[in-house]
Amino acid sequence: MLSAFTSSYKILIVLRFLTGLGVGGNIPNLFACISEIAPNKIRSLMITIVAWFWLFGSILVSLLAIIIIK
Repeated sequence: MLSAFTSSYKILIVLRFLTGLGVGGNIPNLFACISEIAPNKIRSLMITIVAWFWLFGSILVSLLAIIIIK
C-alpha cells in the first residue's frame, strides 16, 4: 500500500523488496497448513490445486493490469 505513495525510486525499490519477502513467505506457510489439514489420501492433490490457483491468479492479475493501464 505504501508503494503507491512513494516519492522516490529508491524507496519504491525497498518497499517492493519487503513486499516480495512477505508474499514469498506466505506460500510455504500456506502449503504447510494445507498439508496438515488435508486428509492423507488427497494431500498432494490439494497442494497441487492451490499451487495452480496461485499461478493462475498471478497471471490473471497481470493481464488485468495490462487492460487497466491501457
